[in-house]
Amino acid sequence: MTRMTTDSSIAKFELRIDVSAATGLPGRHEIAMTAYLPEASALGARPVAVFASPGGGYTRHYYDMRPAGHAGYSEAEAHVRNGFIFVSYDHLGVGDSSLEHLGDYTLPQLAAANDAAVREVVRKLLAGTLCDALPPLPRLARIGIGQSMGGCLTIVMQGRHETFDAIAVLGYSALHTVLPQRDAAERQRGLEHHARVGSRPVAEISVAEASQGVVDFVYPFHWDDVPADIVAADMAGGLYDVDNTFIQQLGSFSQTAPDDPSPIWPATCSPGRSTSANPTTMVDSTTRWPDR
Repeated sequence: MTRMTTDSSIAKFELRIDVSAATGLPGRHEIAMTAYLPEASALGARPVAVFASPGGGYTRHYYDMRPAGHAGYSEAEAHVRNGFIFVSYDHLGVGDSSLEHLGDYTLPQLAAANDAAVREVVRKLLAGTLCDALPPLPRLARIGIGQSMGGCLTIVMQGRHETFDAIAVLGYSALHTVLPQRDAAERQRGLEHHARVGSRPVAEISVAEASQGVVDFVYPFHWDDVPADIVAADMAGGLYDVDNTFIQQLGSFSQTAPDDPSPIWPATCSPGRSTSANPTTMVDSTTRWPDR
């Protein structure tokens, strides 16, 4: 574990958690995590730890963006300044986590590995052994959040393992399968494209082909108040720490475990928009959205 200090009130720790037993695969499998910690005096009577799961193509650093000219933009720091422990992590096959079995992981295995990593950090927080700065936290509340694919995996983690006390699913839905668009005509085009492409086996569908039915990528992912330079950087792929290993992963891992025929990725897109410009805004994935 390596300590890095972000400012006078927030300590940042880099962690690597062995989750080999959860994968059922040979070799060693580790998940990279970053823990952002407030001072012990800021935790409150019921300490809260937020565990953040990034979306496809992004690493855990998605939650700690520091674009030039936008002080205080980091979601991790925003939560810590409100007295929360914040832990973001890379899925197996992404970023600094183990990459050797990129083509072998299934979604249930990814969820099981994430669950194991979260439980190990929770165990240390409860016992007061994560670091010297925090005492034992026996009343710790565990909150799971996930953006896009991270929202999908958060749902799977909670459904299969009951990892958290509560979850917030951001930019993902288990009900809706079409990205919101600016008007009914564009949304209908997305519906028709999804019906046409989605009926085929997943292995036959490329990312490029699946994306052709989305008329506007800016509208689903950014509210109108997001600064223009941040939107431009995001759309150009230069704002976040993007990991191209996940693009390979999209075409390689399967939706179900080899011995489990039940589907666990029922939808592909979100009912509403999310934005890192307002990191505390949470989308209710159970809401019925008429057009967006």
